[in-house]
Amino acid sequence: MCWGGKVIVLASGEGTAFKAAPQSSPAMLDPSEALKISIHFATLASGAEKKEDVEASGENLKGEEVVEIFGDQVHGWLATR
Repeated sequence: MCWGGKVIVLASGEGTAFKAAPQSSPAMLDPSEALKISIHFATLASGAEKKEDVEASGENLKGEEVVEIFGDQVHGWLATR
């Protein structure tokens, strides 16, 4: 199981010490969790992630955000490959 993106999302809510955070190749993406993110946030998804979930998560972000899908990349392309 890939938990990296999930940990970043859960650590980016109200009261976090972070000012901004990115996640790449987000596994188990839940668009409702993006509603709790209180900082600038970037989601860099691969072609393996569900496009609808990536887009819905981006729409739920409140602050400045970057949401981009790199369709020709595989899951983990920025982290482990």
